[in-house]
Amino acid sequence: MHIILIFITGIVFTPNLSNLILNDGTDEHQKLIVNKMTTNEVIKKKATDDARRNAKKWFAYPQFALFTSGGLATTTLFFSREFLKMDDDAAFISALIVGSSGLVGSYKHFSKSDKKSTKAINPENNMLFNEIYYKEYNYRKFKNIIASTGLTAAAGTLFFLTTFSLGGDFYFGP
Repeated sequence: MHIILIFITGIVFTPNLSNLILNDGTDEHQKLIVNKMTTNEVIKKKATDDARRNAKKWFAYPQFALFTSGGLATTTLFFSREFLKMDDDAAFISALIVGSSGLVGSYKHFSKSDKKSTKAINPENNMLFNEIYYKEYNYRKFKNIIASTGLTAAAGTLFFLTTFSLGGDFYFGP
């Protein structure tokens, strides 16, 4: 019973552990008080800023993937039909496979650069920093990819409509 009473008294009278008190050892005993909540806010702000800055490169991913996969597919289709004398179906299937590999390859390229940049950001492996960084980074990455895809689609549509004339004799039939 006495042990429990001493334990409860110790908990009640302990100093506030959310403050870190540093003593510089001079005669004046100057104390620097660093609030733990303030430190966490600084870490959260730095993690958020770093994540926003590093996720900006994903804004270029849809254009890069479109040109890479489209270029590889077009080249493969042309090469298969003209030089290898493949029929249209086989040439289309090979162009589809090579174009898809260009799409996957461009995603791997961007992901590889992610791994390099995240290792350099936080060498001391702060758990709070990592948690906030990756949450914000994934959110910004998704947002940048969606926004860039929409802009690319709008630019492609505008380019198509200004370049090609869709007169009255145009139809999608056989």
